[in-house]
Amino acid sequence: MSGELEIGESSSGHIVTAVKARGRALAEDIGCELVLVDGPPGIGCPVIASVAGADYALAVTEPTPAVMNSLDRMLTVLSRFNIPTSIVMNRFDLNREYADKVQDHIRAKWAVRVAQRIPSDENLPISLSKRTPVVEYAPDCEASRSLLALSDLIKDMI
Repeated sequence: MSGELEIGESSSGHIVTAVKARGRALAEDIGCELVLVDGPPGIGCPVIASVAGADYALAVTEPTPAVMNSLDRMLTVLSRFNIPTSIVMNRFDLNREYADKVQDHIRAKWAVRVAQRIPSDENLPISLSKRTPVVEYAPDCEASRSLLALSDLIKDMI
């Protein structure tokens, strides 16, 4: 299920809310108990709409200096909604020292765990260009192994 905006149309939380409602109705019709919502970055109205009513959040971040403030703001929003959260650190190997610093900050300030660290991998952009998931395009690459491990963790968490 997805929504689409026309050029110049506002990207408010209303479209997210509408798509989630349609997704829940469809899930109910087919007897599915799980609805996954892939939300946008940031903390604006679309983000709040995407996490509202969530049972669990998986926040994705990268180890860059700009991320710390944004991540703190996102974790503040999630904590105000009382949504249990884990973190995925994408491209952690861009700067391993800073990745460790971000991870330490998350643990110390938020008591939130980093569920998985996904490495940079040359197979990712290639698989995207081929419109094939990396776990199918290059199942033995490091990124695929990390993503499959994350999938197992998510199944355990829910």
